[in-house]
Amino acid sequence: MFEATDLAIKIAGTELATNMAMMGMVLGLTGLVTEAHIEAAVRERFLGNSFVASGGTASLDSAIEKKFKKKEDLLAKNMEVINATFKMAASIDLENAGLITKLDI
Repeated sequence: MFEATDLAIKIAGTELATNMAMMGMVLGLTGLVTEAHIEAAVRERFLGNSFVASGGTASLDSAIEKKFKKKEDLLAKNMEVINATFKMAASIDLENAGLITKLDI
């Protein structure tokens, strides 16, 4: 167990990065993709030419842009959160850990 929102606020300065903390933890624990692959996807999402069709996503983008004046800053903070959760995930001994493991942020 870890407090994803607290981690997002501590590192990125906003609760808007909570999803990155949760995604980073799941992907860090499972090893499905590398941090480099995640960074490429996040970079494409925020700096690429992807079209955003969802009204909810467009609203979120607007809120994010108010918080981060430069999208590069947004990308950097999201990656800091993801990298931190990968390190936290790596510290867990999945073979011997209890069913619930408390992680300090």
